Amino acid sequence: MLDKLREALSEASGYADLRYEVTTLKSFSFTGKELADVSVMRKEGGFCRSLAGSNWGQCAFSGWKEMASAVRRATSLSRMASRYASEPVRLAWVPPVQEDVRVHPIQHPNDVDDDDKIELLRRYNQICLSVPRVATTTAYYTESVTTKYFCSTEGAAIRQEQVLTGIRLMVTAREGALSQSVRMAYGGSSDYSLLLGHEARVEEKAKMASELLDAEPVQAGNYPVVLDPECAGVFVHEAFGHLSEADNLIGNESLERTMELGRRFGGKWLNIVDDASWPGNPGSYRYDDEGVIGSRTYLVKNGLLAGRLHSRQTAGRLGEAPTGHARAKDFIFQPIVRMSNIFIEPGEHSLPHLLESAEGGLYVVGAAGGQTSGDMFTFGAQYAYRIKDGQIGGLVRDVVLSGNLFVTLNAISLISNDIQMSRAGGCGKDGQILAASGTGSPHIKIDSLTIGGR
Repeated sequence: MLDKLREALSEASGYADLRYEVTTLKSFSFTGKELADVSVMRKEGGFCRSLAGSNWGQCAFSGWKEMASAVRRATSLSRMASRYASEPVRLAWVPPVQEDVRVHPIQHPNDVDDDDKIELLRRYNQICLSVPRVATTTAYYTESVTTKYFCSTEGAAIRQEQVLTGIRLMVTAREGALSQSVRMAYGGSSDYSLLLGHEARVEEKAKMASELLDAEPVQAGNYPVVLDPECAGVFVHEAFGHLSEADNLIGNESLERTMELGRRFGGKWLNIVDDASWPGNPGSYRYDDEGVIGSRTYLVKNGLLAGRLHSRQTAGRLGEAPTGHARAKDFIFQPIVRMSNIFIEPGEHSLPHLLESAEGGLYVVGAAGGQTSGDMFTFGAQYAYRIKDGQIGGLVRDVVLSGNLFVTLNAISLISNDIQMSRAGGCGKDGQILAASGTGSPHIKIDSLTIGGR
């Protein structure tokens, strides 16, 4: 296939690159006791980008026989778009790579019968349904097995295998008019075996949905809080990660000033990293969709803004080094700057020490969606516990966290010495829902955070 891409690129003028992808997607789902969906899909096609002039021309296509015509079309579109370019596109230089990237999982999903995958999902789902007061469940199995090919006129030639599997469960308990839900997810990149052996954790989490029916609503106010790794990971992804994607800065003078390198964002103990090279996580990969190696990038180091995430174009525009973060959902879309696996690095404290320092506050568990607007955020948590005498106390529900990002980052006073990465991810941007996105964190203590509730 790489030879076909090289041949098609011989018709290019100036810089051009070609991606070609072959993907098998599988999804199975239960709604309550019923198997609701069994789907298998094969997608194949490519995407050409051309810089025959000073602006991009781009063309998606559905089969390898259309490659040459896609190159010609993208070249023509580039010349046309260049007439309207206010500033020429400049790509930061990267060395062209030739590599064949293979995955070597303990258990490849291709080697597992689909009946066994459905049975695993059914078993987890049935465990949830067997918990008293659980009214309904939704359970999803998703799998993608992709082979990507990338060539450029600079000489890059990359074949890359990628595998992503995941199981998601949502459990809803109900009593009268009151309902409470919890979510859980398992999975990761490259290895089906990461989905196995979670029966005890599934049962424990499902029981929490029932217990929340008896919990009191949290009292609204400002609290010292300890966030668990899931909640802290989603916080850093949503509230800070998107601000670190350099394409969001271009043309936004206010944000450029806010995200000036060297600005203090927290205490010297705060380090925020995005790492595409950490194996096994949902956002892990060797090369991005521009043929740039995925890097470990410090966004905040010792409390200071140290870097941002780049495509070749944004790196060229800002005069910084590419980081390998240009990715597309699939061959239909152009690459845009995306996080890979973003997380807070571990600190030096124990979880008991964090709890002791947050007396009278809340231990907040799990993420339940949210939104950001500029530097303001609002997130739901799955539930929380009161902290009393340095111990985890009574359960509370209906927990919503809100505040200013920069104030909150500066209020992170303690970071534990543990870390936990998400095993299934997902992130939306510019109409591209990317499953290959990971989050993580140790436990963190925030001195004061606004909690909405009763």
